[in-house]
Parts: sequence; structure tokens; C-alpha cells
Amino acid sequence: MGFTFLSGMFYRKDLKILYSESTQLKCFWLFAAYALIVALVHKNLIGTGAAALYILLTLFALYANTIVKTTKIRMDFVMVVCYGSIISFIVAVAQDIYRSETAYRPISVFEETNYYAFMCELMIIVITYALLHYKKRALYFVALAASFGGLVESGCRSAWPAVFCGVLVIFICLKRKKHLRIGLIGGAIALVCVIVFRDTLLPRYRSFMAEIHMRVNIWQTAVSIFKTHPIFGQGMLTYSRMETKGIPDFHAHNLFLESLCDFGIVGTIFFTGCVILLIWTLIRYLKKSQACAVSLGAITVTLVHGIVDEPFMQLQCSAMLFLLIAFSGLDPKKLTTEDSE
Repeated sequence: MGFTFLSGMFYRKDLKILYSESTQLKCFWLFAAYALIVALVHKNLIGTGAAALYILLTLFALYANTIVKTTKIRMDFVMVVCYGSIISFIVAVAQDIYRSETAYRPISVFEETNYYAFMCELMIIVITYALLHYKKRALYFVALAASFGGLVESGCRSAWPAVFCGVLVIFICLKRKKHLRIGLIGGAIALVCVIVFRDTLLPRYRSFMAEIHMRVNIWQTAVSIFKTHPIFGQGMLTYSRMETKGIPDFHAHNLFLESLCDFGIVGTIFFTGCVILLIWTLIRYLKKSQACAVSLGAITVTLVHGIVDEPFMQLQCSAMLFLLIAFSGLDPKKLTTEDSE
């Protein structure tokens, strides 16, 4: 995916001009260099490779950002997401039916069940936008039901508040006040139902405190790793490399702690600044391209889910997230209004 961008840069002079003059991209290049240098200094070869892959993935999203300009292309993207949602759900249901009693929760076509939940959250964001902004189709409703069904199959509790916040952001961005009120009332009713009927609706609630204790253990380990190199960090995947006590895991189960371990205080401030700049740009151009609502919803889902997890530490999830950010189709040189319906 990243080499697609590099090929485009080689064959298209307009891309070379666009990206050489973009202030936002200069910030990206600086952070990319920082991530690679820090990992190399600490001889973190795995982290160096991971950083290189994420750089290529980001470059592909930048390339896709120049392509996704019209309603037709965006609707084609939504169709692909819908079919992917339905297929993923069918696989998850089959796993649930045929798994043994001791088997873990369904993972569908993903590496881990929480990654499947995160993908369902992102798909719900896209399909919700399509239902509100494009002509309603039966496929959209089926795919939306499949995505919510995937959340149920995954059993991921943190996915529900994340998708709730993401959908509310979609309503706010599209100025759907009626939908926003219904969403808030529905969320309050759902919360009451969960509290009253927790045995039925949340079969995993009994393990909640034990899993919170596990998370706290992981977070404490992440803090101790961060303290070893607090200024610049040690490069990507530092937690998985340095974790030697407590509960071994692939990541710190928190976006902020993972960033501190990987990039230190300096890199985390830099990275946070880039994210804030991206969000501000999307909000600023929301009136010219309502597709920015999808990008803002996807970022919201990621940040909320990221309180207790590292949702995009997997290629499928990262690719989907970056493509949804590119879904806005923003052009810093020439912004065009989305095609009328």
C-alpha cells in the first residue's frame, strides 16, 4: 500500500508538488524520522520495521486522500465495507457455533477478538454516515446489523461506549439534532438496561474486576518501562520487547502509555500535536466536505477505545482506520465540495 504512494510520486508531478508544499506533511516527515531514529539508536530492529510499515501505510492514506474526491468513489468504498461487514459476521457466527466450550470468543477473520470489535466500530461509523448522507439501501441496513452483531459476538465491552461516542460525533458533524437527541436518550436507556439486566446483556461482567486488575498491572508495567527512557522513548513495540514482569502482552492497552513507552515525552507531545492538527483541519473543512464526519468519527472511536486498549496495533485495523481518515478527501491546495446527491 505504501509503495502505491511512492509509485504515484514517481509518475505524477502534481503529487510531488502537493506533498512538498504541504505543511502538515512536513510535520509527518519530522515525526517519521524521529520514530525511526529513536528505534535505531536503541537497536530496536522490530520497532524500526514497524515504524517503516506505519510510514508506508500513512503514505498510502495520503495517496488515497487525493483519489477519494467524488460521491461515487465514496459510495463504492461504502459498498466494500458493507460486504466485508457481512462476511466477517458470517465467519464469526460459524466460529461461535462450532467452537468448544473452552474456546476463546470468535475472532472472525482477524488476529484477536478485540481487533474484530474495533473493525466493527469503524464499519458502523462508515455505514451510519452512508445511511444519513446517501440514498438508503437495504444493504446498508443489513451491513449495519451485521456490524452490531459482530460487536455482540466479539464480547468486547469497551467497544460499545467507543461506537456510541463515534456515532454521536457523526450526528453532530452532520447537524442531525433529532438523531442526536434520540441517540442520547437511547444511550441512557441502554445504560439502565445493562445495569438492571447485566446477567443477560453482559455475561462477562463477573470477570470485569479481575480484568480491570489485569489492565492496571499492564499499565503499571508500562509506566515502569517509560521511566527507563522518559525523554525520547525506545521506538515502536517497546512494551512487547521490554515487558519482563507482570502479565506479558503485545502492547500497553492504552494509547497514551504506549506512545510514552515508544516515543517518550518529546515524541508524545509531537505526535499529539499532529493528531490535534489533523482534527482541527477536519473540523475546519467540514462545511466544504461532509465526508470529514467519517474521519472525525473514526478518530473518536479510536481515542475512546484506546483508553483501555491499543486498537490499531494490527495491519487490518490500521489500514481501515487510515483509509477512513483519507475518506475526507481533503486537498490542502484545492478543496472541492462533495458531489450533490
